[in-house]
Amino acid sequence: GAVGSGEGEEVECGEKALTASGIAKQLAEALKAKPLPPEIAALTIKHIPEIAEHDALLALLRTQAGAAATQTHDIPAMAKSAAEKGDAHRGELIYRRPALACIACHAIGGAGGKVGPDMTSIGASAPMDYLIESVVNPGAKIKEGYHSVIIQTKDGKSITGQLIRSSGGSSVIRDGSGAEITLADSMIAKKTDAGSLMPGNLIGSLTPQETDDLFKFLSSLGKPGEFSAGDSKAPKIYAILSATPENTE
Repeated sequence: GAVGSGEGEEVECGEKALTASGIAKQLAEALKAKPLPPEIAALTIKHIPEIAEHDALLALLRTQAGAAATQTHDIPAMAKSAAEKGDAHRGELIYRRPALACIACHAIGGAGGKVGPDMTSIGASAPMDYLIESVVNPGAKIKEGYHSVIIQTKDGKSITGQLIRSSGGSSVIRDGSGAEITLADSMIAKKTDAGSLMPGNLIGSLTPQETDDLFKFLSSLGKPGEFSAGDSKAPKIYAILSATPENTE
């Protein structure tokens, strides 16, 4: 969503986060007057990095979320269900849904984004329970090199993304859309570790069967069979189908 900054500037919220200094405080004030439903407040919490500037907003959202904020997942049970009931072929179609944005951040067989880890062989290198925890609680399992940072600039902006490199007097950040932003170090006021760029409730819109299918697909990637990393047709399938509207559902 977006919220006005009070000076005619529209500020985008979500994993790109609170892009103007002080917007978290203004948003907290607005939500005091118009509280969010508990489920929405709980979902919103998962998209806001836990840094000092956001403390008041997060505290308010946790109050509004109530019991919904403490919802937990039974990961062993989810892993057992996905292994027994999941269908990898249906899961592939779910993975390509634009609403989930998996392809925008992750690549399989060379097709897809570079914001998150490559998924080509993820099923062969990680057990099912690890994959599930990485999705339902992305902050707990962040692959080395994929931590995100929040950079606050001296002109009052805030940019959340993956720090690609910092040298020669400038820093390069890749944001949630995959765009690379170059900032002169002289313009940076503060850098703060922000954990994972991945949304915390990515599977919240899926049915139990769809969740099983998605995790079955992820756990099949790289293993012998149709989703093997050595299957030369995989990159072609993703490159073509990911761009075809009728194949996104």
